[in-house]
Amino acid sequence: MTDGTPTPKIERTRRLALVGAGAVGSEVARLLAEAGFEDVLVVDPDRLERRNLRTSLLYLEAERKQPMCGLAKADIVRDFAREVHGLRWRSFTCEIADVGLGDLRDRELIVSCTDSAVARIETAMAARTLGLPMVDGAVRSHGVPEARATWFAASSSAACYLCGFSVARRAELLGYALSESLGCVAPPEADAMSGTSLATAVVARLLVQMLGAAEPGPDRSFAQVLDVRTEPAVRELLQLSRSAACPWHPLPAAEQMMTIDRGETLRDALKRVCGNNPDGVLELGWPVCLRARCRACGAECEPRLRTARLRRRGVCTACGSTGTLDPLACLGTIRAEDREACRTAEDLGLPANQMYFVRKQLRLRIESDARIRSREASDEAYV
Repeated sequence: MTDGTPTPKIERTRRLALVGAGAVGSEVARLLAEAGFEDVLVVDPDRLERRNLRTSLLYLEAERKQPMCGLAKADIVRDFAREVHGLRWRSFTCEIADVGLGDLRDRELIVSCTDSAVARIETAMAARTLGLPMVDGAVRSHGVPEARATWFAASSSAACYLCGFSVARRAELLGYALSESLGCVAPPEADAMSGTSLATAVVARLLVQMLGAAEPGPDRSFAQVLDVRTEPAVRELLQLSRSAACPWHPLPAAEQMMTIDRGETLRDALKRVCGNNPDGVLELGWPVCLRARCRACGAECEPRLRTARLRRRGVCTACGSTGTLDPLACLGTIRAEDREACRTAEDLGLPANQMYFVRKQLRLRIESDARIRSREASDEAYV
């Protein structure tokens, strides 16, 4: 590199999570496998389609050996690394928010190659919660063709992915991903992050270079942007600043989180952590939809799916339509006295090996009102 960023030394023993196995993600996977990265966890919910073959050397090579269309992308990438390069990669065929944080906790770095802002929010949330650095890559074909690779440091004093948005845009994205509100709709996407095979190859190589580097300063987040129209490509280094209004600074440490045993009810888990304290609240992390109605046929169901996933991918069991389910009842927190507390995490469709925050209920206003009433009664008795 010639822009002041230190030339990385590839560390093939780093434990990585690769989120997204599309055009950019599959090329990153191919380069990582060829470089001998030993321990990579691949996450992608989609299945390979024929149109994907023209944008991915990895999928094209796999398809030449045997039919792959219709198979899960994450599994194809995993098998490529195992069979061609003898590496012990693993895969999850789901969205990143449906992977338990316990399965990501041993990772050293998260690589984001997803194709939507909501998926990036979910990936960045996992990285911030676990205190992990994240690198994010994308290519843009609209306007000036460019490749972008961004390093987000794990420090709470450094800029995170959410810092780059306006307050209004943050509200849109976080509302869709985290809100229990029933009226949330999919936020509009920015310009599509898709581009030429040259731009895809450039950004993939940029990402792999970043992955091999020791963390470039614990408080430093930066982006590398390349205009791929020129040869050599024009490189611009952008230092990213933390936003004072970003709600992700700081987040509670992962050490403050708890796990729930398989078969254990949420009420028992709260009691195990909080004892007989009635103020304990279990935060599910991602709200779960308990009841929904289909816009297409009007049928109601009890999906027990993460609400953002239901809005994007939920399938009506009555008419089979996808993406037409509107939440009617959602759940984001659990108290011991709640009706749903008698259920297990599995009953609610929560990820296996998930980790949860437990906090105390905010009773300050109630306690304050009680003190005021007590003081007024005392004053009256004195008079």
